[in-house]
Amino acid sequence: MVVPGHGKIPTDPEALIRSARDYITALRDSMQLAVRRGTSQQQTLAYLPPMDARRPVSLDSRLRRNGVRVYLEMEHAYMGIEDRD
Repeated sequence: MVVPGHGKIPTDPEALIRSARDYITALRDSMQLAVRRGTSQQQTLAYLPPMDARRPVSLDSRLRRNGVRVYLEMEHAYMGIEDRD
């Protein structure tokens, strides 16, 4: 059984897992490419839809927040910096 953090319990958990994996993979790939090209975080995030001020958990708002975090992860990996949470 897969229980998502948002929404209903899915009738097709494999589809939910594929969708989540595709989202994460695409975000990581795009942020990694931006870092390798030397594109700044600000320039990279400018290509993403703006955050929705009225709905902080909307897809666009989450995409931008996730983009910030993943960009930093990719930048640290590229520079060989270990994260110390």
